[in-house]
Amino acid sequence: MNKIYRYTAVIASSILAWGTLSGCSGTAGNGAAAKPDSTFAAPVETAGSTAGTGVSAEALTAEGKQTVPKTMELQRYAPFFVQPYPAEAKEKLDVFFYAEPGTKYDWIEKSGDWLAFNTEYGQAWVPEWYAEEAAADITLQEPERLTPVAGAKLSLRPGSGTTWTADQWRDSSSGGQWISLLRWEDWYGIVLVPKQLNNQSRAIRPALLWIRDSDIASRKQVGSNLGQSGLALDTIRAIVDIALPAGSEPSAVAKLLGEPDFKEDSFALNYTGEPLRVGKDWRYETMDPQLTATFSELGKLEHLTWDIQPKSRQEMQVSSYQGLFSSYHLRTIETVSSKALNWTWRHQGDLAFTYLRYGTPEHLLIAGDDGGLSGMHDDSSLYALDRASGRKLWQINAGYGGSFTALDESGQYLTVLTPLSPDKKEYNYHLRRLRMADGSIVWEKYLPQEKNKVNFSAMAGVGEGIVVYGDSGDNSDSMVVSGLNAVNGKPLWTKQLKSGSRIMNSGNEPYVLIRNMEKLTALDPGTGAAVWTVQGKRAASGEEPYEEAAMDYLPQRSDPFNSRGKERWFLLGKERLRVDLQTGKVIGRFAPQPAAADSIVGWNGSLLLVQEDTDKLDTGTSYDVTYLLDTATGKELWRKEGGAAGAYFAGEKLYLFLNGAATALDVQTGKELWKQQVSELAYTRDDVKPFGMLLRLLGNGQLLMASGQDLILLRESDGSMLYRVGDAVIEYPEARDNDIRSGVIVSDGQDVYLGSANGKFSRLRLPLP
Repeated sequence: MNKIYRYTAVIASSILAWGTLSGCSGTAGNGAAAKPDSTFAAPVETAGSTAGTGVSAEALTAEGKQTVPKTMELQRYAPFFVQPYPAEAKEKLDVFFYAEPGTKYDWIEKSGDWLAFNTEYGQAWVPEWYAEEAAADITLQEPERLTPVAGAKLSLRPGSGTTWTADQWRDSSSGGQWISLLRWEDWYGIVLVPKQLNNQSRAIRPALLWIRDSDIASRKQVGSNLGQSGLALDTIRAIVDIALPAGSEPSAVAKLLGEPDFKEDSFALNYTGEPLRVGKDWRYETMDPQLTATFSELGKLEHLTWDIQPKSRQEMQVSSYQGLFSSYHLRTIETVSSKALNWTWRHQGDLAFTYLRYGTPEHLLIAGDDGGLSGMHDDSSLYALDRASGRKLWQINAGYGGSFTALDESGQYLTVLTPLSPDKKEYNYHLRRLRMADGSIVWEKYLPQEKNKVNFSAMAGVGEGIVVYGDSGDNSDSMVVSGLNAVNGKPLWTKQLKSGSRIMNSGNEPYVLIRNMEKLTALDPGTGAAVWTVQGKRAASGEEPYEEAAMDYLPQRSDPFNSRGKERWFLLGKERLRVDLQTGKVIGRFAPQPAAADSIVGWNGSLLLVQEDTDKLDTGTSYDVTYLLDTATGKELWRKEGGAAGAYFAGEKLYLFLNGAATALDVQTGKELWKQQVSELAYTRDDVKPFGMLLRLLGNGQLLMASGQDLILLRESDGSMLYRVGDAVIEYPEARDNDIRSGVIVSDGQDVYLGSANGKFSRLRLPLP
């Protein structure tokens, strides 16, 4: 998973405005993700029963008795416990995480043998011994099964007075045998496997206790290659949690797990604002759960990703983000092996996320982005590739200001507005017309920005012209729009719009489209004169429908090779109208329910696929019914139980995720042609719903499915999974919904073009092998 995306994974279902009005891509006040700052919520209870007996760091300093430094680097393998556990503790020992080598921590309290530290999880407790030099002599050894003698004691740390009987923790062992990984003198560190995967959103780490050699009846090596060891899956995960800390060498990983099943380039490892870094992924695909070990470009272990099939609703609550070093992906479908493909060409960009914005017979326009959000978004770019070879022709760096673009009908020229000068770190609203072939400037200008005057800040393509628009400068919320000749940049007309107006163009419509409440007006791009007007029904207070980000706010662009639509859906007042863009004729109507009681999943001509929340008593929104409506006749064609996502119409077939399962339906009847087998838990949590998941028909009996980070090839006739496309990593950063939907998987019938989450943009010849 892309590093910058991991830290915002908990809000993956939010859809924010990304400045893509009028067929453009910009920031419109948004930014991206930077280095995290204690974003993981601490549990309700962290301090245990020691609040009255603990001594703070400040108190020790005031008395001149401070015995440990304020900031310290703990020895490797130090466990950070949720609370300081006394010897009589009988509940599970809950561990947040293990110390990462080279990381320093601020201690805040001392209580007996325990030190409390500030961590990203909140306050966490570590036995003080792990801060001493003696703990540096802990050595990692090959996993062994230990059988204790009768009456054996388990200690909090070597020589500790805090002890438990081995029998007390028997249910955290493997049939009465303990797994040992660590040794210190004549003490062996043993792993207490957690009884459950998670505590709400947090994964529970294994606890570490110690047993003396004299309390061990027998020892037997487990051997290398844990996936073939016969150990329980939870035990394997617990061993890896402790034995493979950040910075481990590939040789250590191979010794413990064996050679991987597949190697490929990783997701982006950099934070926003840093140069792109891409490492290597080792995928252990025959293990269950699957594990991906990610190494940095320097060959050091940087991240572990567990791919887990949850067994209960409780396990569905675990968050993907589990600290800087690990993440958990919840899988609801069966796994398939990766396959290396013969790429036609691949281009490596310098920003993590790549999307196809426009395609012409000779050229491809790629949008590059760092994937960050407001306040943490640093970089975006535009660059053109030769379609035949993948060679980069030119590039514009747009910084955190993003870009607005309009491709002319010939495909030979591109008009670009970049609000920000990334070199000067200031806004200059640079507007220019470029040749797609080489990026040479035909004309350019800087849009004026003066206090109390009109400030143009956005652009849209309209027919063979362009319009710029922005704040009127009179301290109102009204807007001014101006038409320009795209060929020479000369202004043609200017109009001030009523308060609350919005430009609705999404890319080269024949007219300037302006929405004001329930009214839609089309202006001639050459003169600014009104051509037609459509009037919807005014919504009374409480009747306002929910605006669909993908349908009402973001551009309705679905095919980068053909961005000129003849019709559009518009939300006007309390109804949604399908309008012929040339004539203004209303050719379809839909009256959505107030608030978020229903949501548009997809559309194709007069057909609207709608999901509905039928529980009127529920204060939240949970879509439990999906139906297909023909707005030309007002007839509901069919209705099914459950929520839907990722709808893709292809002739008489509809491909979608229904209740989390990839499904093919007959458009007219709703008959199920096939449905992928998934866990019954597939659709029980918002961030497990297939937000951004895609299904794209490739032809030749093939269907490509984006599922989580993976691209999986399906047999179109029955939905069976054939293989995972190797070395193809994708992600779904927030507020890029339209780019994800239209620019990650694009097929022209001859080839498929793929964006990525590690800077690659690729071309593959169809059919895939």
